[in-house]
Amino acid sequence: MCALEQMAVPEGAAEEYLSVRREIERREELYEANCTSVQLGAAIDWCLQVIAERRISELVPLLADGQEQSELPSDLRLNPRHPFFKEIVLKMDPLAPDSGEIKMAVFLPGRAIPLDWLESELPDLYAGGTDPDAGALHFEVLRLVNDRSGRIEFVCEQVEEDRRPLIGKFVVWCW
Repeated sequence: MCALEQMAVPEGAAEEYLSVRREIERREELYEANCTSVQLGAAIDWCLQVIAERRISELVPLLADGQEQSELPSDLRLNPRHPFFKEIVLKMDPLAPDSGEIKMAVFLPGRAIPLDWLESELPDLYAGGTDPDAGALHFEVLRLVNDRSGRIEFVCEQVEEDRRPLIGKFVVWCW
């Protein structure tokens, strides 16, 4: 602790930290405000674009305002254009890393959403079981877009007080 107390802090560092913190809080509020049942249909359409177009060179300008390299070289983190989502992670195909195509995309909504919203929007939604790795319940739909097939998994991240699932992640698998 003594070493920390004697550490020199650059001039303006505290103000810069507070500025970044306020911007993060502002964005979190924006994501929550835009993560509504009204926006859900358009958000699902965004997921369908991944099934239709798997090339990273096409997906990045379509889905993102900006991008960041992830900890894993096979992952690409996107700052989404659509305000329903706070983050999108594109995962390259591990069997063809140089193909420029993705195998899967993870969409993180601005907040966990009620399963009821999905049931209203997707009448063919079905229970997909429990993820063996995370132990999370998930729900699925299969889709064919421009002669390309894929699956969207809606992963339960929490449970409401009345035991209804709250969905915290959309995972798009491309075949």
